[in-house]
Amino acid sequence: MILHIFRKDWLLNWKPVIAVAGIQMAFTAVQIRQTLDGHNSVLQQLSQVLLVLWLMASCILVIHLVHQDALASTKQDWLTRPIARKHVLIEKVLFTVLCVQGASILGDLLQGLICGFPLRQTIGATVARAIAFFIIVMLPVLALGAVTQSVTEAVILAVIAAFGVFAFIMVSIG
Repeated sequence: MILHIFRKDWLLNWKPVIAVAGIQMAFTAVQIRQTLDGHNSVLQQLSQVLLVLWLMASCILVIHLVHQDALASTKQDWLTRPIARKHVLIEKVLFTVLCVQGASILGDLLQGLICGFPLRQTIGATVARAIAFFIIVMLPVLALGAVTQSVTEAVILAVIAAFGVFAFIMVSIG
């Protein structure tokens, strides 16, 4: 059943996935060019813009992915499909890892190999970064998508949470 849901998600979302992957590959190309050419302020600014754009696009894609298969509540039992919730959860995590983070993993591998690092060391660093990014960013975004009903609601909740964290840090420092 997981593969059927994955196939359905791919057919519905292949264009946004390709767009997010394109942004990631552009970021990788700029990073490689910056590494080979030395310090260039224009490339550095472009790199920062592409990084923020890729992060926002990835998060919106994951939230949209979760919203496509919203689980029915207890009041909507007549809408319940014969798909186990754990299968939907596993598929959403799998789709996020393969399709959303796949371009990032490929970009990190290319960047490490072009910069002359050994394959084993590059793979280790890439996997470590992918796992950390999944735990720190993508897992909370998946949870945010699960507790909201629209992308707008998710963005507003994320901004409020970021402001709350910022305020907590400022109070703690003071």
